[in-house]
Amino acid sequence: MRLRKSFTRGWVKFSQNAGKNAIMDFGSAVGNWVAYRMARKQGKADRKVGFPKPRKLKRGGYHYQADNGVDTVRVEGRRVKLPNIGCRMREAPRFAGLVRSVRVSEKADSWFVSLTYAAADDPPISPGYNLGLDTELKTLAKVSDVDEIISPKALLAGLSKLRHLNRKLARQQYKRARWERTRRKMARLYGRIANVRIDHAHKSTTEIVNRPGLGKILVETLNISGMMRNRKVSRTFADAGVGESLRMLEYKCARAGVEFEKIDRWYPSSQICHSCGWPREIGSALAVGL
Repeated sequence: MRLRKSFTRGWVKFSQNAGKNAIMDFGSAVGNWVAYRMARKQGKADRKVGFPKPRKLKRGGYHYQADNGVDTVRVEGRRVKLPNIGCRMREAPRFAGLVRSVRVSEKADSWFVSLTYAAADDPPISPGYNLGLDTELKTLAKVSDVDEIISPKALLAGLSKLRHLNRKLARQQYKRARWERTRRKMARLYGRIANVRIDHAHKSTTEIVNRPGLGKILVETLNISGMMRNRKVSRTFADAGVGESLRMLEYKCARAGVEFEKIDRWYPSSQICHSCGWPREIGSALAVGL
């Protein structure tokens, strides 16, 4: 949820929760690293866990955890009672229940509050028809019933302005007033590009999951890291936001009671008949033999 701009005016005295939760998070990270090292000595390590690295402020921005435990921050409509701050949000939360944690962060000269609620049990999977999704670069995704989801291409729309601001920033003196104004313009433009991409992903995935009578969604697994290494398609693929859309689709299916299944990328789906299930070459040979 986005906070009102009055939050950023003047100096704000933060509560003790900012430092306390940071120390607790660091302790949890070190504990996970120690557990990984012990499991590695015994040959039972599932995944690699590194030692926690210090976060750089200019990359991560300002953020802190404002709660003092479960259900210690009150949320009433558009008002959220943060310690020593107490401010309003732009919109009311879409969920209700027990608030487990509250995190305040800064992004593109705007302040946001992230509320984590206690999750309810997922509904049981309801029977229905199957729906297949094929991710593409030009249309983002093609649905099996001939519908297409067009990518907004947010980065491509603002690319010329980004290049202009980058050249302007390079000519200005570092950390002076004009340099800071240009940097803020670039941050706001990057924020708008990210917001357009996320908004389109939310709307498109919600429209797919809420289709009446839907029982199962099948999605092809992609080698996203491999495609990002290809310099010819990496920018277009990143602009489409395929990975984030699939992540949203998976948890929204669990909420709506729709089964979500990932198909291996080497599965020969185009070579198998949709009615009988036989490979097309074998089906053609049997038809000729009959």
